[in-house]
Amino acid sequence: IQKANELELKLIKTGEAIIQAQADLEAAEEKKEEQYEAMKKRIKFMYESGTGSATVEKVMTSGDMSSMLSQAEYSQKMHEYDREQLKEYTNTVTEIENLQKTLEEEQKNLEATEKEYEAEQATLTETINSKKDEITNLDGMIQEAARKAEEERKAEEERRRREEEAKNNVTPEQPVD
Repeated sequence: IQKANELELKLIKTGEAIIQAQADLEAAEEKKEEQYEAMKKRIKFMYESGTGSATVEKVMTSGDMSSMLSQAEYSQKMHEYDREQLKEYTNTVTEIENLQKTLEEEQKNLEATEKEYEAEQATLTETINSKKDEITNLDGMIQEAARKAEEERKAEEERRRREEEAKNNVTPEQPVD
């Protein structure tokens, strides 16, 4: 019974872990979708405003040296930002893969624990049924013993009654006046 209780607790904990893993997975997938949409907008903006040589052209045609440096710094920051966003997106995709693996493992653990729990329940049910049969047999034996004891008591009562009758019938004769 204790093992069944332990297995039941394990099933509950595994179920809770699965629910949490599903929630984490959903959150990560939403985050991935948001990042993907942001990257699409950024790429569209870069395409529409020109890339590569257009950026170099903006730096070169920005006029004075101060504007040129500002434009170069801005371009560098945008490049770093884009790289960081791509890295974050890649990390999110990896996180989703890991969460999916975790979820699959938890599902397998749950299934294994359920099978173990069912086997333990079957064993307990079998033991209970066996004990019920034993109790039924013992009840029958007790009833039979009670019946025999009652018969013996009645037989003993009958024997005493006959002895008493015999005593009353065999009494010495008394003179009659």
